[in-house]
Amino acid sequence: MEKQFVEEQPRDVVATKEAQLIFDRLAPLFEKRVSRTQYWLGVINEKYSKRLNFFLQLECASQA
Repeated sequence: MEKQFVEEQPRDVVATKEAQLIFDRLAPLFEKRVSRTQYWLGVINEKYSKRLNFFLQLECASQA
C-alpha cells in the first residue's frame, strides 16, 4: 500500500483563515450602529471535540 502525503498548511496560515471567516460573519452585524446597545461575544471551548464555538448576543436598551 502506497502512503499518500497531504501537505499541511502552517498553523498561523490556518488561524489567519479562521480569524478572517469569523470577522466576515461578524462584520455585517456591526454595520448598522444602534445607540445604547450591549454586545456580548461568548467563546466556548469544547475540549472533547477540540472546537471553539462563538456566540454573539445583542441587547438594545429599547428591548430590555
